[in-house]
Amino acid sequence: PALRLRRMRRRWGSCSNRGEVTLNIRLVERAEALIDLVVVHELCHLLEFRHSQRFYRLMDAALPDWRRRAEALDRGDLAPGG
Repeated sequence: PALRLRRMRRRWGSCSNRGEVTLNIRLVERAEALIDLVVVHELCHLLEFRHSQRFYRLMDAALPDWRRRAEALDRGDLAPGG
């Protein structure tokens, strides 16, 4: 899939219905574990476009602690666990 990097105001990443993944360039300011979260999230969208049960099963299989990482990212932490 195509990968683009750009400054995004409201999102850390996105995946289009054509399979183009875009990542926020500000991710470089975050810990590798949080970058991994965003990358895995967008890659799961390549298999399941919507936030469905199947999507969350894919996330659980690929990154079992994704919820903890997502909370850290939502809080604005630089790394998981704060």
